[in-house]
Amino acid sequence: MEDCRQNENDIHKMEYYRGPHFMHQVKEPNALVMNKKIRSIMAERQAVILKLELEAAISEKNALAAQDEAIQERDEALVQRDNAILEQDNSLTTLQSQNTAYKTKDAFPITVIPSEVVKSHQVNRAKENKAIGPKASNLPYKHQVKEPNALVMNKKIRSIMAERQAVILKLELEAAISEKNALAAQDEAIQERDEALVQRDNAILEQDNSLTTLQSQNSYVTFPFGSGIQC
Repeated sequence: MEDCRQNENDIHKMEYYRGPHFMHQVKEPNALVMNKKIRSIMAERQAVILKLELEAAISEKNALAAQDEAIQERDEALVQRDNAILEQDNSLTTLQSQNTAYKTKDAFPITVIPSEVVKSHQVNRAKENKAIGPKASNLPYKHQVKEPNALVMNKKIRSIMAERQAVILKLELEAAISEKNALAAQDEAIQERDEALVQRDNAILEQDNSLTTLQSQNSYVTFPFGSGIQC
């Protein structure tokens, strides 16, 4: 009788210790599967984050390249404007020198002439005036002939300068628009990068929460087994 009771007690103890251990063996594969799923999700999110960061870097690089191109176009426009101003100054200097040369040619040197020569010259001049008539008074001077040419040249220079100024303003406007678009693209790239960082932080937080949950589940599973051993 005592042997039978001893055997029953041994069987009961074996079943008591075997139960929680079997539960722990069942829960452990579930935790491994959960860890694999979490790692897979984190790997996918990390790949997405890296892709977004790469796209943001490419967008930022393109924005900087567009900004550099706009600055280069603006510098070229400024060089063209400076060259146009220099040409204008040279043209005005040339016109002024030509006008001075015309006036110098029209001037006559003052010399001392004897009175007899003057009288004879006046007599001859009076005869020529009678012969020519009033047509002589209508003959223009050389500087009067050349003066309209200078005015036409000034008009042409002003027209060219106006066209170049319009081109320069157009280039400056295009450069400003390109710079604005580059800055907008840069801001968009920074915003996408910030969103990617937020997603990464959220993914890390979810991973930490999942690991904490798994640790608490494992502690709950091992606690009855440990208490059974103490008993």
